[in-house]
Amino acid sequence: NLGLNGAKVADAAIGDLAPLPRLRFLNISYTGCTSAVVDELLKLRALYTLSVRDVRVGPAVIRKLADHPSLSVVATYG
Repeated sequence: NLGLNGAKVADAAIGDLAPLPRLRFLNISYTGCTSAVVDELLKLRALYTLSVRDVRVGPAVIRKLADHPSLSVVATYG
C-alpha cells in the first residue's frame, strides 16, 4: 500500500513505482496528477486498487485503465 494523498507528485514520477512488484493499493488523491498519469499507472502491473480523488481524469482515462491486467477498483469520489 502506498498513500501519496496530498503530496505534490508529477505524473511521470508514478512510473518510478513500477519496480515495486507487490504494490496493490495506490492513493494519488490531491497530488496534482493529471490524465497524463494513465500511461504511468499502466506500468504498475500488480495494482489492484487506485484512489484518484480530486485528480483530473476523464472518461478516456478510465477506459484506458480498463486494459490494466489486475486493476479492479478505481475510486474517484466524484
